[in-house]
Amino acid sequence: MVLTQGLAATYFIYEGTIIIDQGDSDSHFFSDGDTVYITYAFDYSVKDTYPDDPNYGLYPDATASLRFYHVESGFEAHFTGGNTSVLMNQNPDGNPARSDDGIFIFGSTPLNNPELGDNAVGSLSLEAVGDSSMFDKDKLPDGPIDLSMSNLELNFSSSYDYIILYMDLEFVSQGPFDIQ
Repeated sequence: MVLTQGLAATYFIYEGTIIIDQGDSDSHFFSDGDTVYITYAFDYSVKDTYPDDPNYGLYPDATASLRFYHVESGFEAHFTGGNTSVLMNQNPDGNPARSDDGIFIFGSTPLNNPELGDNAVGSLSLEAVGDSSMFDKDKLPDGPIDLSMSNLELNFSSSYDYIILYMDLEFVSQGPFDIQ
């Protein structure tokens, strides 16, 4: 991943609870009602690879930081270097009467060595889908986004196993993030 050294960005912090814990492996580590924190920051120097599509923005390696912290266990996964996608006016389930916006933030390079039991976490992704008022452009958001109904997927390196945590998150704060 190539980042612009010294580029100032903003990190966004969210706090919330796990609503539903599901997955194929080691889901006993998390429980419904547990407290979690999510922090993310983007590299805003990354350009949209689909500039002519007003409803889809793909930003390769734009995830400067994606961090998940589980309060009850002290587990932390911190990743960088993944793609971020912003979707607007999508019609899930082929229903033309329904139009959703969404964001998918992917972290592919671990900055720590996150493990759950004997399983190394190989990637992390945060997904949120909302109604068509979630975004007004397909650009990387430069302010807080609605993560009240979001999910986090922890994928394990050594297998196809994963854990999906559905969460209710609220924006807490933001601050400067310097890409080093």
